[in-house]
Amino acid sequence: MLQAIRDRASGWIAYIVIILIAIPFALWGVHRYLGGGGKQVAARVNDTEIPVQAYRNQLLRQKERLRSAFGGRLPDSVVDDNRLKENAIQSLVQQRVMTQTAKAAGLRISDRSLVQELSSLEPFQVEGEFDVGRYERVLKAQRMSKAQFESNVRRSMQVRQLRSGLSQSAFVPPAQARDYRRLQAQQRDIAYLTVPVAAFRGEIQVSEEAVEAYYNEHRQQFMQPEAVRLAYVELSIEGIAKRLSVTRDELREYYRQHADSYVQPEERKARTILIKLAEDANQGAVAKARERARSLKQELEAGASFAQLARQHSEDSLSAEQGGDLGYIARGDMGAAFEKALFQLQEGEVSQPVRTDAGIQLIELEEIRAAEQQPFEAVRDQVEEELRRRRAETRFVELTERLLTRSFENPETLSVAAEAVGAEVQTSDWITPEEGAGIGRQKAVREAAFSEQVLQRRQNSDLIELGNDRALVLRVREHREAERKPLPQVRNEVAARIKDREARKKAEALAEELAQRARDGASLQALADDTRAELADPGAVGRDASGIAQPILDQAFRMPEPGAGSRSPTVARTRLSNGDSVVVALREIQEPEVGGDGAPQELSQAYAQRELEAARRALVASADVKIFRDNL
Repeated sequence: MLQAIRDRASGWIAYIVIILIAIPFALWGVHRYLGGGGKQVAARVNDTEIPVQAYRNQLLRQKERLRSAFGGRLPDSVVDDNRLKENAIQSLVQQRVMTQTAKAAGLRISDRSLVQELSSLEPFQVEGEFDVGRYERVLKAQRMSKAQFESNVRRSMQVRQLRSGLSQSAFVPPAQARDYRRLQAQQRDIAYLTVPVAAFRGEIQVSEEAVEAYYNEHRQQFMQPEAVRLAYVELSIEGIAKRLSVTRDELREYYRQHADSYVQPEERKARTILIKLAEDANQGAVAKARERARSLKQELEAGASFAQLARQHSEDSLSAEQGGDLGYIARGDMGAAFEKALFQLQEGEVSQPVRTDAGIQLIELEEIRAAEQQPFEAVRDQVEEELRRRRAETRFVELTERLLTRSFENPETLSVAAEAVGAEVQTSDWITPEEGAGIGRQKAVREAAFSEQVLQRRQNSDLIELGNDRALVLRVREHREAERKPLPQVRNEVAARIKDREARKKAEALAEELAQRARDGASLQALADDTRAELADPGAVGRDASGIAQPILDQAFRMPEPGAGSRSPTVARTRLSNGDSVVVALREIQEPEVGGDGAPQELSQAYAQRELEAARRALVASADVKIFRDNL
C-alpha cells in the first residue's frame, strides 16, 4: 500500500499533500509537534488553571482511599473509572472555587495561626512536641519546599475559615427545634397482626397451563445470558519461578551478594509500665500522667523492683501480670516513640517518661541480643525463593513482550504465541458479561472477551495485565447467544414463583379484610384467634425500637392519631420484605415533655451541612469553569 502511494505521489497530487501537511504547521507551529505545546490543563476556574498532574494526583488519592476502605483491593462492583474521574475533577474545581472565594472575601491567616497549625500536625511531632528537624526531613522526603507547603496549609486554613463561617450562618428556627425534639421523643402505642405468606403456599395448586402461561408472559425472566468459553495463554511470575532451575553455587553467590539481608536483627528484651491516655487527651491529663510516671521513676531510682511496680501500676493489661515483660523487640515491632527510647538505653537502664500512642510509658532494658549473620544452610530456602523471584520478574517482562508480539502477528490462533513463551493454551469455563469463574472473575477479562475485536472479529485480545505479576492473552473458543431457558429446565422455578405470587395475593386479601374489621371495631386478639394472623402487642414504642421490623415502625409513625374520644384505633396495612402482610393498629400517640433550649446537635449539623452545600453549589455555578475532558 505504501508503495502504491509513493508511485502516485507526483504532479498535482503531491502538491495537494504538501499543502495539507503545511497548513497545521503554519497555524500551530512546529514546536507543538515536537512536544513544545506547554503543560496540559485539566480545567480552568475563572482566571486560574488546574494542571493535569494535579488532577491525576487527586484521582490517585481517591483510589487509594477506596482501596484502603476495601482492605487493599477494589472490588469490580465499585470501580467505575468514569465516575471516579468525574469526582476527582469536580472535587478540584470545588476546592479552587472555595480558595478563590476565601481570598476575595479578605480572609487572612496570621503567621502565628500558621505556626500553631503546623505545630499541631502529628507527622512533625516527636514525643508530642513539634520538631523542626523532623519537619524539614518530612518535607524533603516529599520533595516539597517549606514555602510551598506552608502556602498550601495557609490556603487550606483560609478555606476552612470560609467553610466555618458558612456553616455557622445556618440558623434553626426555635419552632423547628422544638418540633424536632418533640417528634424524636414521641412514642406510639401500637399492636399489629402479621399474615404470613408461608401459611398459604402449601394449599396452592399450580396447573401445567398456568406454568406455561407464566413462562410465556415473563420470558425475559428466564433468559440464559450470552456467554463465551475462552482460550487463553497466561503468564505469571509465580509460574515462571517454579520452572526456573538454580544451582547450589548460584544460591551461594546470591547469598554472598545479599548477605546483609540475612542478618538476624538486634533484639532488646524490655519491660514497661504504661499509664494510659486517650489520643485526644488534653494537656492537663498528659501532665498528670507524666507526673505519675516521674513518681514511679523516683521509686525505681530508690531501688524498687520494676517488675513489682509494673504489676501494681501498669495499665497494660497484657504485660502487667508478667511484671511488664514485653519479651524481645526488634526495630519495627513497636511504635516510633517507644523504639527510639528503647534503642537509646543501655542494659539495666530505665527511660524517662515517654509519650507513645498508648499513653505515658517507662521502659526498662533488660538484655541486648546483638545482630547475628544467619548461616547459608539456615536460610537456603529463603535464598532460593528470592533468587527465583528476581529472575522470574526479569523473565516475565521478556515473555510478556514476546506473548504480545506473537499473538498480534498471529491474530487467528494462540498456538504460536503459547509455543513462543513455553506455555499451554488453557480453556476457561463459560463466562457472561457480568460473571464467571477462574479468570472470568476479572472485570478486565470479561470486557475483553465481549469486545468487538475478540467477539465479533474473532481475533486475539491485547495483553491483559492482572496485577503486577500476571498477564494473559485470550480469544473466543465458543460463543453462546442469549436464549430463553427451556421450560423443563425452569419448571420448578416457574411453579414456585406462581405459588409465591398467589400466596402474596391471599395474604394481602386477608390483611385487607382484617384491617377493615379492625376499623369496624373488632379486637386484634379476636381477629388473630379466628384466622392465621399472628398478633404482636409491643405497646408504646419509639422510632428506634428494637425487635420490630422497620416497615412496621415506618408505617406506625406515618399514621394519623385516632380521633379524640374514639375507642377505635387508626388502622393501616404494610408489607415486609419477605412478602408477609401486616395490619398495624395505632391506639395512641404519646408525647413526653421535652426540655432544653436551642437545636439538638444533629439538627444543627444537618442545617449547617445543607447551608454549606448550597453555598458551594452556588459558588461553583457562578464561576467561569471550563473542564478539558480530552486531557483527563
